[in-house]
Amino acid sequence: WASAATTAGCAGAGARRGRPRTREPARRAVVTGLGAITPIGNDAETFWRNLLAGTSGVAPISAYDASSEEVRIAAEVKGFDPATWIDFKQARRMSRFSQFAVAAAAQAIADSRLQITDANRNEIGVVVNTGGGGIGDVALGERVFLEQGGKRVSPFMVPMLSP
Repeated sequence: WASAATTAGCAGAGARRGRPRTREPARRAVVTGLGAITPIGNDAETFWRNLLAGTSGVAPISAYDASSEEVRIAAEVKGFDPATWIDFKQARRMSRFSQFAVAAAAQAIADSRLQITDANRNEIGVVVNTGGGGIGDVALGERVFLEQGGKRVSPFMVPMLSP
């Protein structure tokens, strides 16, 4: 899930630059657009429709051979093509979960119909949530490190984990 939001400012921003924190009036964020890449829909409209219909995203695992696993079902994202949202070269350097986050954020921005300009770009943000994203890439990086040494670990290992 991602949502685009606009706000009138950031409370206490000066404190980060060593200035005393001043109390600013409360600011409200407004959710102006939604995006979703999920096991039951790769856009907010499809996700919501399937959620209301009680559609399950759980199915036999297709991302790898799970025949030797005790559990062989999962709620995988299906039918996602990162090229729809991300340049091929960029997509190669991102974990799959990061690709999901960027695609959902792009959907949220498009759904918001916001016109991003120099005048408002500092008042617009995207909220992204993930839980344990990129763990497969971390495991692969560790295996490469242990088997081949640190010089063989991709320099894109850490950036891959950041949407």
